[in-house]
Amino acid sequence: MSFCFDVKEELCKIEDRSDACKRAELYGMVLFAQTVKPDLLKISTENVLVVNRLQRLSSALLGFFFEMSEAGVTYNAVLKGAALSRLYELLQINGERPAFSAEAVCGEGQFISFLRGAVLVGGYFSDPVSGYQFDLVSSDYATACAVQEALNARDIPCKRVVRRANYVVYLKDSQQIYDLLYIVGARKAAFAWMNVKIEKESNNNNNRIENCAAYNMDKALNKAVEQIQAIEKIEKTAGLSSLPEDLLYVAVLRRENPTSSLTELAERSERRLSKPSLSRKLNKIVEYARKIKG
Repeated sequence: MSFCFDVKEELCKIEDRSDACKRAELYGMVLFAQTVKPDLLKISTENVLVVNRLQRLSSALLGFFFEMSEAGVTYNAVLKGAALSRLYELLQINGERPAFSAEAVCGEGQFISFLRGAVLVGGYFSDPVSGYQFDLVSSDYATACAVQEALNARDIPCKRVVRRANYVVYLKDSQQIYDLLYIVGARKAAFAWMNVKIEKESNNNNNRIENCAAYNMDKALNKAVEQIQAIEKIEKTAGLSSLPEDLLYVAVLRRENPTSSLTELAERSERRLSKPSLSRKLNKIVEYARKIKG
């Protein structure tokens, strides 16, 4: 199963005790349905758990079920006529274009239940292993704007985009998606999300360290090659004896240890020279060689 399926499975196991919270969750499911019209409501999902959740809420609050049909792997829950009128009356939905009303969701507990219902029907979570993405898809502009504003007010700053004639409220920040999962009650999924994030960041850090170490090693080897070439040039032209005594010692030390690091050279000098001192003297040797013609 996908991560998104696991999230919705966890949300479907949450039991709201109060009718007010049940009504708020049903309100979220209705407003984020694929078709929301005065004479037709249609909720489509591939998740049978969401369908069962919808039917339980409808039965508990209204005493009837949605009409069901299947098309491939998609379940379609449909309501119209007198049953739809009763549902809209229960949820205080009026007008030609049903939209989110803050007055219909009083208190933080009811808003969380509303958001849970919205996520169950219109929400999508990517697998955190492949990337960080949360989408909440609505067919109504006013509803998308209102929910975006409500989430922003709760320190979950969302963005909005139009996609295939729908309005998508979305998040790409891993911490914000974690916060959203935690708020709606998907605590197990939230912890799983964070564990994947930590593991990915740890792997990225290890890769950066390895890449940095490889870069430093290549840089050191290139530097050693340059030093050996300078020493050979001096030896063939002016002769190593032309070097001051301290540079002559370092030149011989480097020639005898062509692949050693500065740390290893410092140890082989019996700590007569430090790494910084070796580095400076080797640079002087390279500069000396550059001044020699031929």
